[in-house]
Amino acid sequence: MSDLLLLGLIVGLTLLLLLTLLAFAGYSGLLSGVVVSAGSPPIRNVTVAYKFHVGPYSETGRLFTESCSVSPKLRSIAVYYDNPHMVPPEKCRCAVGSILSEGEESPSSELIQLYQKFGFKVFSFPAPSHVVTATFPYTSTLSIWLATRRVHPALDAYIKGRKLCAHPRLEIYQQDQIYFMCPLARQGDFYVPEVKETERKSRGPTEATDAQMDGTGEKKSQEHLLRAVLPLLGLQLLFPPTQQPVSGASSPPLLPSQIPCQPQHVP
Repeated sequence: MSDLLLLGLIVGLTLLLLLTLLAFAGYSGLLSGVVVSAGSPPIRNVTVAYKFHVGPYSETGRLFTESCSVSPKLRSIAVYYDNPHMVPPEKCRCAVGSILSEGEESPSSELIQLYQKFGFKVFSFPAPSHVVTATFPYTSTLSIWLATRRVHPALDAYIKGRKLCAHPRLEIYQQDQIYFMCPLARQGDFYVPEVKETERKSRGPTEATDAQMDGTGEKKSQEHLLRAVLPLLGLQLLFPPTQQPVSGASSPPLLPSQIPCQPQHVP
């Protein structure tokens, strides 16, 4: 009898634990629907304090913690510039920080200096006319994990299905909601200087190669002209022909943010 009682107690506690976990997951947004739409942005123009990160997005948690520790009452924001399914994790770029002000309000110099003291930089984002947006409950740390696995695939499907040019991807943590936003206009204004610098560096070898190819092309044109004219004068070409380029050679692929997008209408 005592063994049956003990077994029943274990089973009861296990069921209670499972129900508690399910209730917590539901509270964190497990059963919440994800609605993606195109329309007005959830925020106006903002000034943010941020730190730039290159590497796996899973390592950005410390940046959220760091920015919140400076001023816990401010809203957190993250801007993701690369698709982790297309770009190696170690090359993914993002900016993480806090929203210092929104709209016509300007952040105080004391607040700016406070963040700069801890190594943050300050940048301003505009309010685009149209964005692709979605929301998800923000009630626990588990909400972030669930949002990553539910909202981002829904955004990808919406943007791809309508062939929209929507980038980069922003997350705004505001009270009990996470706002996801992908600008449909003025996308370049959401790229912090560090992103543009990394792209300039990546384009450096490509531009040098292009310049070299242009110079070779000019030289070949002059050579062909001489080959056509000199025989008429009874002379011969005294230098060897220009080496032909290797067939199949191509320029390095563009980064996702370098690929031009055509302006898209909002459905």
